[in-house]
Amino acid sequence: MKPLEAKVKSIGKIHVMPKVVYWIGMPESIKEKEKIELFKKDIWVNRYPMNRILELQKESEFILFVNLDNTLFTTRSSLAEQEIPSAKKLIKEIELIKPMHSIVHTTHINPKLKELFSKSPITYMEKNLQDPSMGISTIVKTVDYILEKTNRTRRAFLRVEIDESDKIPVKCHILKQTINGHIDDISLNGLRIKFSEESQFKIFSVKDFIELSFELDSYQVRIHKALITRIDVNTKSIGVYFEIHNEKMIKEMYARHFSEILYQMIKNLLHIE
Repeated sequence: MKPLEAKVKSIGKIHVMPKVVYWIGMPESIKEKEKIELFKKDIWVNRYPMNRILELQKESEFILFVNLDNTLFTTRSSLAEQEIPSAKKLIKEIELIKPMHSIVHTTHINPKLKELFSKSPITYMEKNLQDPSMGISTIVKTVDYILEKTNRTRRAFLRVEIDESDKIPVKCHILKQTINGHIDDISLNGLRIKFSEESQFKIFSVKDFIELSFELDSYQVRIHKALITRIDVNTKSIGVYFEIHNEKMIKEMYARHFSEILYQMIKNLLHIE
């Protein structure tokens, strides 16, 4: 099934953003389908123009990929002498931004180019990321490696807080009972569900598994097994956890609809076409 094309309305605010990747010269083979797969792994990929690279100095948290094949090379065979100044200029620009968080990649085997980048803290790789599966796996592994290498503190998964005016009704099924609430906070691996009365959720206990059903942008979503991780009496809410890739918790069809709609919600909140 192709990613959803219908406009999904913005219904909240982003509380925690995914890990952001800016990709200069992003291969055309990386389409919405691949971006959604990365989004399901908490990675948000943005195509970015080379002529605005220095504007990234204003950004705080991101990882930069630069495809040298689409930006630096003017010939398909090798790095010509006239291109060496351009390579050196690119290195200087990246060093002004986040060299430890930057990766340049090329399909060319070029010792001269490799030597140039080896003198900087920028990660250099000779790999074909035109292949979508190779592109996805490389980004996931590289992002995790860089965050580990730079000792960045792991933070919570993407979260969107739902506006009070856009409550999403949800049915919680447990012990042959159905308890009605509304989703207050939504992510790809959990929800916060609020109830109008404290008595409604006295049936719940931490570590209980419950089944959830709700409608998100006209699509039915069913989470077969969600684990209750917290109960907050003061806010009359519970927090539940599930794994988007675990079919025992959420079937593939529902996981696909859920992640595509949430992806579109984030695009709308960020005003990305």
